[in-house]
Amino acid sequence: MTTPYTTHLLRHYRHKIGDNIHRVRARMKIPLHKLAQLSDVAPENLDHYEIGKGEIPFDHILKIACALGVEVEALLK
Repeated sequence: MTTPYTTHLLRHYRHKIGDNIHRVRARMKIPLHKLAQLSDVAPENLDHYEIGKGEIPFDHILKIACALGVEVEALLK
């Protein structure tokens, strides 16, 4: 059962992961379209992830972390 608290937590973590993806990508000066190519994740999805919209499949988190050359934990913390 989904509660308002659970919904809030999910939204919070989606934003946090998206912020981490954006922060690492910006620090490495990788354009969104280049990360899309490297990770095999559609640029539209990456854009949504970075702004916290929608759920991020775990396999996309793995692909993004590999493309950025960071540990998965760097995106999840």
